[in-house]
Parts: sequence; C-alpha cells; structure tokens
Amino acid sequence: MAKIKYRPEIDGLRALAVLSVIGFHAGIYGFSGGYLGVDIFFAISGYLITAVILAEKHAGTFSLSDFYTRRARRILPALFMVLLVCLPFSWLWMVPEQLVEFSKTLLAVPLFASNVLFWRTAGYFGPAIETTPLLHTWSLGVEEQYYLLFPVFLLVLWERGRRRLLCATIAIVLASLVFSQWGSIYHPDFTFFLAPTRAWELLLGSILALIAFEKPVNDYVSRYVAQILSLLGFVLIIISIAFYDEYIPTPSLYTFVPVFGAVLILGFAMKDTLVGKLLSQKFFVNIGLVSYSAYLWHQPVFAFARIYLLAPISPEFTIVLLVLISVLSFLTWRYVEMPFRNISFVSFFQFASFSFAFSLFFLSAGIIGFMCHGFENRFDLPAGLVNSLKMHQDSCFDLDGNFSPCVLIKSNNKEHIFFLLGDSHVPALEPAFELASRRLGINGYAAAHSCAPLLGEHQAMKCSEFQIQALKFSKINKIKNVFLVSRWSKYAKIGTKMRRYFREDFENTVNEYGKIGAHIYIVEQVPEQKNCALEIYFRKINERDFIKRFSVSRKSHQEYQFFISSVFEKFRADPRVTFVSLEELFCDQTMCPFGTETVSFYADANHLSITGALRVTDYIEAVMRTIPTETQT
Repeated sequence: MAKIKYRPEIDGLRALAVLSVIGFHAGIYGFSGGYLGVDIFFAISGYLITAVILAEKHAGTFSLSDFYTRRARRILPALFMVLLVCLPFSWLWMVPEQLVEFSKTLLAVPLFASNVLFWRTAGYFGPAIETTPLLHTWSLGVEEQYYLLFPVFLLVLWERGRRRLLCATIAIVLASLVFSQWGSIYHPDFTFFLAPTRAWELLLGSILALIAFEKPVNDYVSRYVAQILSLLGFVLIIISIAFYDEYIPTPSLYTFVPVFGAVLILGFAMKDTLVGKLLSQKFFVNIGLVSYSAYLWHQPVFAFARIYLLAPISPEFTIVLLVLISVLSFLTWRYVEMPFRNISFVSFFQFASFSFAFSLFFLSAGIIGFMCHGFENRFDLPAGLVNSLKMHQDSCFDLDGNFSPCVLIKSNNKEHIFFLLGDSHVPALEPAFELASRRLGINGYAAAHSCAPLLGEHQAMKCSEFQIQALKFSKINKIKNVFLVSRWSKYAKIGTKMRRYFREDFENTVNEYGKIGAHIYIVEQVPEQKNCALEIYFRKINERDFIKRFSVSRKSHQEYQFFISSVFEKFRADPRVTFVSLEELFCDQTMCPFGTETVSFYADANHLSITGALRVTDYIEAVMRTIPTETQT
C-alpha cells in the first residue's frame, strides 16, 4: 500500500474541529458556531481519502476491497464500543418514547443510514437534540455514503484523464453547493442531514488532493503567500466558530467560509508556516489523534447527563464531563481503535466476524426496543397518569408546510365562523376548541405548520407561503374570526434583529387580517416548563416534592415571556385584537405546575396534553360566545 506523507498539522486541524464541536454541545461561550467542526471534518476526510486513493492508484496497489476494509477498521470498532456502553444507560434512564427513538438509531447506524433517519424524524415532534445520545452519528452516515460512492466515481473517471476527473468533481461541487443554498431555504432538514447537499464539503477536499497530486499546492506560491493563505484559512474558521450560531442555515453559502478555510489550511499550512507550527504543537496533535473517539463519546456523555439530571448542566459539572470525555477518548483510541487497525493483531476473518456479530446484535436490539414500544412496563405508573400525558394528534398539522385546512368541528350550522391557525400548539389545544364549538353549535377550520402564524418576509419561505395561503383562505371563505395559537417565545428569543422582525411581522399580521375585516384572537402561550412532563413522571415521581421542584415558577414564566408581552401590549387596546391569556388557568401565585401527582397537564415541556387542553374548555367557550353566530360580509 502506498502511503502519503504524514502531516501533523492535519491532526491539529482535526483537534480544532473536534474541540469546536464539543465546545458547542457543552454550551461554552465563544463556540456558538462550533457545530461547523463537522463541516471541517468533511473537508479533511475528502482530502485525505482522495490523496490515499490517488497515491495507491499511481503505485498500482489500489484495491476497493482493501479500501473498504480499512475504512471499516477505522470506523466500526470504536463506534460499536460507544453503542454498547450506551445500552445500559438507555435502559435505566430513558423514558419509553426516548428508548423507541434510541432503538431506531440502533437500527440505522449499522446500515449507514442514521442521517436519513434523523432527516425523517426532524422537526417539532422529533427527538430533542440535547437528549439524543446518538444524534451525531448522522455525520458518519454522510461520510460512509461518500466512502461507498466516491472511490467508484474516481476509478471510472480516472481512466479518462485527471483533467476530466477534476472538471467533473468541480461541476458536482458547484451543483451541490447551489442545491444546499436552495435547500437551506426550502427544505432545511433535508439539506442539513443528507449527502447530496453535503457532498461539496467533502469534494472540496477532494479537489485539493487532485490539484496537489503531482506536487503540494504550496509549491506553486511563495512562502509569503502560503503564510497569508494559511493564516486566512485559520481566521475564517475561528470567525465562523465564534460568530456563527445555530440559526445560520447550514450547509449553505455561509458554510463555505469555514470549509474553504479548512481547505486553505490543508493546502498551505505546512510546517514552516505560523499556522502549521501552531497546529503541529503536541497538544493539538494528541487531541487530533483521539479526535474520532472524542467525537463519538461527547454527545452520549452530554445527552445522558441531561437525561439523568433533568436540568441544564452546570459549569462545574461540565468540567467533570469534559474530563470524562477525555479519558474515554484516550482509552478507546489506545485499546480499541489502534488494535483493530493492526491487521497482524486482528485478522481479516476475525474483524469480519466481529463486525457481522455486533451489527446483527445492534439491529436486533433496535428491532426489539422499537417493537416493544420502549418497554413501557419498566415504570410502574397508574394507567390514568399515563393516559393524561398523551397529546391530541390529527391531520390539521402539516409538518411539510402544505396548506390544507381541515374542518375542526362540523355542526348543523353550515357557516364556518372561525379559523384556528398556528404551529404545533394548534393540535395541542384542539380538544378545547372542538368541545367548546360542539357545545355552542358552531363550525370552524384549523390549519397548522411548524412556524409562527405571522405574515411577513422574515420567515422561512415555506412558512411565509403557508401564512399567505391562510390569509387568502380566510378572505375567500369570508372568515371574520381568526384564532392565532403559537409557542410565541420560540420565534422571538433569537436576538435583537429577529425580535425587530417579530414586531414588524406581528403588526403586519394584524393589519392584513384587519383589511379583510377579520378579528384576531391571540391565544397567549401556556407556561413553558423546565422539563418534559413525561420524563419527570417516569423518572422522578417517587421523589419528594417533585411537582414543586420541577415546575416552572410564575416569575420565570413571566420573565421568559417578557418580550412577547411587550409586543402584545401595544395592541391590547386595539379593537381588531382580543388576547386570550391561559396563565391564570395554569398558575397560582408562585408556581405554574405541570400537573398533579396523579394527572399531567402537559405532554412535554410546552405542549398541553389532552387532559391539560380540556382544562381550558370553559374559558375558550366563554371567549367563543362573543363571536357572532353568522358570518359577517
């Protein structure tokens, strides 16, 4: 096997990537864009894999079977070790719904499809990022799909000349980059998780390797220019990590900045440059060597800590977890990664048997956990309590953003005099509106999508189109009473700029519905709890004062809603708007409890359960009694 020259600065770049990812998930200040470390890893992988294949192809020693075997030896042993360690903690600490999602991931990981799984389950009702131990395996799915397809692509075009291969790769990069930019607007979940919109990140590294096939690219420029370019690459990465945040669309043109920075470092940060010397320091190199194991361990460690604590991780405990991740990473690298890479220590037959056996084991565990519904009988809870945790589900909520309103209630009255519009809090509150409507003998429509029910140019394209269709629907059907329901604070906590947009869009919504003669009822957000009610009942029900300990205080709720309340305040005297506050129904003088010891009002941390929704029925009925029984024209 032909080998490429070892460059310690690449291990240093790996260290920078993994430290940024860990810093982001640990919530450390200055790492708001740390998730971009994954994109840096993609560029490194693309470069190294292509460089190895080209070197072996040139030496006449390349074999697809050998390539795939080396990749499997590099990836699977440490991955299977992490999965194995996660199993007992998932059984002990995860509630049934979490264990079902975990089981799905156990099925997806051995099939190299976890990125597809997380794409399909992303969104409002998908697993929470902070408490999903194997969420990070999506990136392994992307890389594994690249490993399967790219060598074949390279071999097919290699025979037609390196120039054609380079041109074809550049064309795919441009197409993938354009696709990712388009997708970040219209299909963000697809764009984030799937290979077609991530391919350009890996292939940018591949292009560098193709260009540097005959001689390193820094040989084409002076030492001074190499210093400037490598320093520019380092600055681009640092700026991205420090100033980007989770609301920057990724991947997109924004992501080109850190990925291009990584390519500049790969191409020009040799040992004699400042950046090369920095990244070649023993500290960074050692972290780079264990970076794969560190990446594998960090998400499960943080996720299980949050699941167990049912609380944010304190700075002091974060330090403890970082030390634990460091120890686990070194041990896994030393006693799992390195031995399995050594063919003289673990033969091909032994490795193949090991891989098959563990793949079959995790597939079986995943199937059993999924089919058994997360082993609900692990927790001895009263049937009434379990039933009270359920949230109403219906077809009025469209996760894909297709506007298709449904009839909420159909009575003898043929007129549909109200329209219930909003996000996932619409189906949560539907039981109250349905029962109130049935009592009053009136009809209404409902429609919901995963965004605020606001008209304006500042929302994502799908959301904006959905709300425009809702306004047209209201106008065509002469609906004069529109109830807007939402988790309002979710859309206004991002930052000063987005809060200004929220004010503008809210005012625009009132004005636009006012133009068609519709009266708006703003259903204010129910108190958002500190934790998912389901998790509290399943894990903390036997602890003393657990209701008081884990319920949000009324003061905290009001502080959390302060900005939203300030926006609403301007319109409280507006005759076009009526505000429907649910706070008094769920809070006493000091607390806003998520339920009682025998009944839950919530299905999670912010959506009411069916039981909770029915608590507001009388109040909703009283509000709806003020609606004229005939549609005004």
